[in-house]
Amino acid sequence: MVERSTQSRLEKLPAKDPRYNETTVSAVTEMECMLIAAYGQEYDPETKAIPKEEMDVNEIWSRIEKLNLSEDGDGAYTREYQVVQRLLTEDKLKTLKYEFEETDNSQRPRQFYIDKIAELFQTCKDPGALIWYTGYGERHTGNWCFKDGTISFALIIDLYQTFFQGKVLYLICDCAHAGQWVMNFAKFLEDHSIAACGHKAKENGYLLKIFTSCRPEETAKDFCFSTSCSGVEIRSDKCLGFPTSNELSPTQTAFGKDFTKLLCFQNIDQKCKVGELTHKWNWVDYVTNQRTSTVFDYVYLVRGTENGKDAWYYVLINSGCKEQFKIALDDDKIDLEKHGIVVYSGWGKKPPENIEAKVQAFAHD
Repeated sequence: MVERSTQSRLEKLPAKDPRYNETTVSAVTEMECMLIAAYGQEYDPETKAIPKEEMDVNEIWSRIEKLNLSEDGDGAYTREYQVVQRLLTEDKLKTLKYEFEETDNSQRPRQFYIDKIAELFQTCKDPGALIWYTGYGERHTGNWCFKDGTISFALIIDLYQTFFQGKVLYLICDCAHAGQWVMNFAKFLEDHSIAACGHKAKENGYLLKIFTSCRPEETAKDFCFSTSCSGVEIRSDKCLGFPTSNELSPTQTAFGKDFTKLLCFQNIDQKCKVGELTHKWNWVDYVTNQRTSTVFDYVYLVRGTENGKDAWYYVLINSGCKEQFKIALDDDKIDLEKHGIVVYSGWGKKPPENIEAKVQAFAHD
């Protein structure tokens, strides 16, 4: 119980709180990687396979020059393979254990890839694994297309649950409608009643990070995602540079989410508070960027005393609770946890400068 002083103030929050992007429960640097580049022309007639759109030839040559790629490659597909191959081999902490490039004369059945993915999961000695798919995508599903069928997100999750659950998995999908896989995993977590926070994802063993070259309703251009101006850096988990909301072309926007992010305002070693919040969010809100604009609207700095000592607290509340909270502030004592969530607190008459700076970063537009 806090004995409130009269030195409290209200500040408006913007729609997005950048602290949501700071902490993850699964920082991984060493991982084994698989690259699948499926560029053949033979597909199951029942598969609604969508090829990548062609990039303007001048833009292709501009990117080839910028990235110092070989000019001897056979088309944009081959050069794109070179780009991804370079990204996965330049970093000594990443091991490109499997790489497969399909052309018209070298297409393999889907079962081949299912077996190889299972093998990667079963034999991986590192704390994480990465699978990068580039090629044709199935209409509306974003599933990976092969000559005799597709590999679906549900199948990948089944293999993960069987052989790799509890370890970190990156899925990089560069194909038409790939963003649907991000939505699929958000709905999967909801269906399994896993609360929207990295703490809960870790408790249940689902440590996935999914980055796609386009949103669910969009198609992809060849040579676009891997060579995007924002860059695709995977040198360390801390500075992952996958573009997740960048417009790569007028019809293509990169999309993706790290499902190991902490969304409860707590640190990795602290108790998760997501289940204690009055105004809850879900994974679909997180993926569609709806959560941060609808859950908390204000942050209060409350100064007072606790057990006879000066103390301060930053408290987040929803706009619907603002008036009730302001009434409670008129009392000599207040239980802050009944009205919102205390994101920062400490002893003394005022917060330290570093905490004030963090709050100022998200408390003003």
